[in-house]
Amino acid sequence: FGTTVMAAEGTTNFTYTPGTAGPTEPVNPGDEESSENNWMVYYPRQITLMDNNEAGDTVDTAATVGQKLDFKVTQRTAGADGSKDVTAGNVGSGIVVAAGEGTAGTWTSGTEITMKGTTATNTVKMQIADADTTKYVAPADTVMTLTNTAANDQAFAVIKKDEVKKAVEGETYTVDVKFTFTRNA
Repeated sequence: FGTTVMAAEGTTNFTYTPGTAGPTEPVNPGDEESSENNWMVYYPRQITLMDNNEAGDTVDTAATVGQKLDFKVTQRTAGADGSKDVTAGNVGSGIVVAAGEGTAGTWTSGTEITMKGTTATNTVKMQIADADTTKYVAPADTVMTLTNTAANDQAFAVIKKDEVKKAVEGETYTVDVKFTFTRNA
């Protein structure tokens, strides 16, 4: 006589959305609208700067000549209403977006970020203007604050004035900038 094996099965759906960051703690079913863990930020993964993205020392032209850096906060898990729009319960008084050094030795202070050429001996400088275009940001400065009433915003990246003249034809200049997302209570 054989033994009977009882078996059951279930399917789990895994979703990965590139270009997002947020808390990893679970969201309890039914608490989607009030959970402090139920948010994620979409952020730009790659930005291409061109010669016409050059701007001067004052930030006033950054919004017209700079490349847009779009950010958006949404719920990770939609609530009973089916919407992924964040609530104040999710984001508190806002998600603070700050920028900082991503490639070692390229941006430790000030507002100028060093982009290294493919030969590593050639460099150019870039800057990031905050969402209000009131200043170029330094490491750890607030770039913007995303809220339940202003869930998306944009900053701007520019090539520092006169760096286009320094750039060597045929070189590709790159740098990584690390963005951090912090929930304000």
